[in-house]
Amino acid sequence: MKYFPIYITILFLLISPSAKATTWDEPWQDEIIKNSEYFVYAEVIKNDHIKGTTINILKSICGKELSGEILISDFYLLHLCSYSDGHGPEFQFDKEENYYFFLAINEDGNYCISTPSSGFAYLDQEENKVFATYRHSYHQALVDPELYEKTMTTLFQFYHNEPYETQYIIEFATEYLNKSPAGVEEFELENFFN
Repeated sequence: MKYFPIYITILFLLISPSAKATTWDEPWQDEIIKNSEYFVYAEVIKNDHIKGTTINILKSICGKELSGEILISDFYLLHLCSYSDGHGPEFQFDKEENYYFFLAINEDGNYCISTPSSGFAYLDQEENKVFATYRHSYHQALVDPELYEKTMTTLFQFYHNEPYETQYIIEFATEYLNKSPAGVEEFELENFFN
């Protein structure tokens, strides 16, 4: 009887179906920015998990000028590691929500983001905060839209060998590096993320 739990565990492992998932190699933010052609702010008009996402450009921030409604239908840095039958890479955007996008044009004349989980940043309109990625998609900061746009514009211009404003970045870095390190308590979060 003392080995009964081990036998049950082995039995479940042998008869359970194998798990499958679609996974990909998530790019770092610098690679996403370097490979993008556009940095825009847009509203999601409609989303089809398979065909793509239609967005309306509200503001063309950096890179080539872009306006109107466009279709995001592909990914420009997607390197699949595993694939689950029937569950490929999908677009997961909420209709009537606003996002910032790093876009590239694809072979079909439509547009693409880097991966299903990167190349964009959600703007929480109620809180007026951007879920910003500066390093990797699982390391996000909650920042003001103005800060996000200015810092990402500087990074975009830097990675695309364009002139960029340094005064804002120097002042911002100096201000926050001269402050004491912040914790993650509610009253410290803004300083923590900055």
